[in-house]
Amino acid sequence: MQTKPYSIIDGVQLEANSAMLEAASARRRAKTRGAKLLHEPMPGLRESIPAKGICDQAIDGYLRTFEPLFRILHVPSFMREYDAYWTQVEPAPTEFLMKLTMMLTIGAIFLADRSVANNIKKTARNWVYAVQWWLTGPTERDAMSIDGVQVFCLLLLARQSSALGGTASIITEALSKLSFTIGLHIDPRFHTSVTPFESELRRRLWLTVLELATINSLNSTLPLLLYAGDYQVPLPSNIADSKLCKGNDLERPQEQRTRHEELDCSLQILLGKSLRLRMQIVQELNDTSRECSYEKVTALSNSLQAHCRELAAYFQSNDTEGRGTPTARGFHEKFLDTYFRRLILFLHRPFAHQARQDARYLPSRKTCLDSSLIMASHTEAIDLPGTALDDFSSCCISGSGMFKGALGQDVILGVSLEILTQLEEEGQSDPGRGSARTDPL
Repeated sequence: MQTKPYSIIDGVQLEANSAMLEAASARRRAKTRGAKLLHEPMPGLRESIPAKGICDQAIDGYLRTFEPLFRILHVPSFMREYDAYWTQVEPAPTEFLMKLTMMLTIGAIFLADRSVANNIKKTARNWVYAVQWWLTGPTERDAMSIDGVQVFCLLLLARQSSALGGTASIITEALSKLSFTIGLHIDPRFHTSVTPFESELRRRLWLTVLELATINSLNSTLPLLLYAGDYQVPLPSNIADSKLCKGNDLERPQEQRTRHEELDCSLQILLGKSLRLRMQIVQELNDTSRECSYEKVTALSNSLQAHCRELAAYFQSNDTEGRGTPTARGFHEKFLDTYFRRLILFLHRPFAHQARQDARYLPSRKTCLDSSLIMASHTEAIDLPGTALDDFSSCCISGSGMFKGALGQDVILGVSLEILTQLEEEGQSDPGRGSARTDPL
């Protein structure tokens, strides 16, 4: 067989290939050096983690409150890493530390010892900056994964539940783009290399991303960039975490499990059934180009009230069956009821203002008052500074936006407006009483 004669072109090509390989190697070395310098997003991050006893209480606080609503973690997998963090000498992965600090930030608001909680909140500001740096700074490529989405979601919950950092619109947009980048918006059935465990986790996370985007849009009054109806990702299966194994992992021994490892997706699925309706309501509320008709407001409100009744029936059946702890059930019921009724209040509020001049809108005025009073009733347990607070009251005191719950300005203004309106009506019906009230001399 005759070989091809060596040519000048071949020599140039070899030199070019060699130069490209050398350049690629130099690039990798430079990135490695940069990664080593930028590996620690916050100096002393590991040393800032509280003692294990405090961490255990804070982690329990997060897992019993927000995790059942916004399924972010596979609890047994996290608990393996958490146990290893306290027993192994090797440094924990950065993504684990990011999750841990955000969970501690959220869980600290439920600690009984307020001095410990306040100390954690002071440190939490630096944790939040470190997490944001890791997600969107020079190491953002490391965050382009399921772990990154989980950290993003925990960051959003931490900022809103602890009133850290103002609005979260930019972070929500970054979370949405990351979700698209790793394909969470695509039905996992079309990912050929995705395992059943990853498929289930993807469905949970996508639903959580949509929920957080909806809440942020409601809080910020900015347009909602995502809509559930545009993406055909099915709801997650209602499988307990302890029955969902990751890869070759075996089920954790019964004696090592916490009660949170039996967590399923029942609450997330129930919440997901009304997601499209709630997203439609938020879109209507934030659309400044046109006004929503009274007929449409009434229809949307009636549909959402039907979901409120469904929620009430769900929690009533759980009380009967004894599912979950009374503390957790109370938090979830109050949190979701406040969320839904806040939407109803926002829908009817423009027409409630017009009810003074137009009697057709009196039902909206009554709906606003009823919604405000029901939300306000969820804070009856608050008796500062004496008694210990329940989880929902702690969230209302520490949170911002929707997480302010019944202590939000919307509830207070709703009740105050009704009181002022009634005083005006009394003054108009009895001018003598009105003048005596305004001018006692």
